[in-house]
Amino acid sequence: SSGINAEWSLRPGCLQMILPICSDPAKDMFPKEPFDLKSYVQYCENQWKSVAQPYWLKYTFGGIYGFNFKSASQIFFSDGNLDPWSAGGVQQVDGEVCGYDCPKFLIKDGAHHLDLRGSNENDPSSVIEARYTEIEAISRWISPLARQRKVDF
Repeated sequence: SSGINAEWSLRPGCLQMILPICSDPAKDMFPKEPFDLKSYVQYCENQWKSVAQPYWLKYTFGGIYGFNFKSASQIFFSDGNLDPWSAGGVQQVDGEVCGYDCPKFLIKDGAHHLDLRGSNENDPSSVIEARYTEIEAISRWISPLARQRKVDF
């Protein structure tokens, strides 16, 4: 095996968002499954008839060596303290992370994508606050467009 996650390997996982998923029983609770980039790229090309770009994310946005979102705007960055992915999130970056209006929100009691899931009576107040902040930002971004275009449904 080459660390290929069939569910993630659909087009986004093969084209630009290649995430090295592996396991090692000496370091975690899962069976040994190393990640082999060459096999992963070959799998993607065979499965999807596409050319994988394993370093696209890093070269476009900087990855672990820094972020470069200066040409981006209107992105809401949220990370949860209980999310193991948050270590690589933009919360670790001081100052502005993009060219225009990209709020950052650290969800104190949040886990992976909890703010994007449906509400639940057990949601912590930090998640509820994050959702309201996201709604406010998205409303601010789409209001000018809604006024320009009168869309009939």
